[in-house]
Amino acid sequence: MKMISLIIPLFNEEAGIAALQERLTSVLVGLDCDYEIIVVDDGSVDNTFARLIEWQETEHKLIIAKLSRNWGHQPAFNAGLDISRGDAVIFMDGDLEDPPELIPDLIAEWRGGNDVVYTVKESRVQTPMKRSLTNFYYWLVKSTNNAGAEVQAGMYSLVGRNVADVLRNMPESNKSYPNLRSLVGFRQKRISYSRDPRFAGKAKQTFSRLLTDGLNALFANTYLPIRVFSIFGVFCSVFFMLIGLVVLGVRVTGKEFWIFQDIPGTQLILLAVLIFGSFQLIFLGILGEYIARIYEESKGRPYYVIEEIRRHSPD
Repeated sequence: MKMISLIIPLFNEEAGIAALQERLTSVLVGLDCDYEIIVVDDGSVDNTFARLIEWQETEHKLIIAKLSRNWGHQPAFNAGLDISRGDAVIFMDGDLEDPPELIPDLIAEWRGGNDVVYTVKESRVQTPMKRSLTNFYYWLVKSTNNAGAEVQAGMYSLVGRNVADVLRNMPESNKSYPNLRSLVGFRQKRISYSRDPRFAGKAKQTFSRLLTDGLNALFANTYLPIRVFSIFGVFCSVFFMLIGLVVLGVRVTGKEFWIFQDIPGTQLILLAVLIFGSFQLIFLGILGEYIARIYEESKGRPYYVIEEIRRHSPD
């Protein structure tokens, strides 16, 4: 019998665990396959861990991985992936925005021969500003990288064991699983759904965390920013060289025309210095983003630490 590993990261989600347990149980008991539920407690400071222990008393297939601190969304998924043993792995958020009732559809498409079954959100509860930023992010990554994830394709997905092993063996620390899932290829299937509102509490993915994840995904999957400024630098060099030659010709011949009349030499030089200085600072910032990530990877530090793994022990 095939086994499904369900990976769910949680951070301060005690208010929604009972509802998550109820909805997951109603779905999983109807499956004609074995399963394991791997819940990763990503350094919660409320009663999330205690609620998970209570859940484990009635669900013997629940595995609790408690991380040493809050490591973040993607590292928490990575911790669950390293523990998983299933023939297929399902990634799902635990705030019930991703409906558990979609799990049988994911499994059916996998059994139909697909190695990756990913979901695309047709609608979701977001402010107009956040929706615009999210769409821009997906468009930017997709347009700059042929292997970028589809617009509104998030973590909720199923990958076969062959794909799960490839993802697990990727050594980079700043992982973006939706983009890596698209990068590895294999036979992929798309499922659309409407994302539900968060069941309880507030979103843990703050703007700063989303910005960090977005920058990691962008700089890890494309060299476009640095290439754009390289091309722009060449263009500016040629442009200002031509302007310099024209100004020099005006000075030598005395033939003034168009905007090249009564040119104050010191102000023109100052303007050129300010323009080039501004673009150099931006370019150095982008270059620094890449160098910082190279530095992080070179240190080889773990991107998560598991404090404890609890499995059900029969009395």
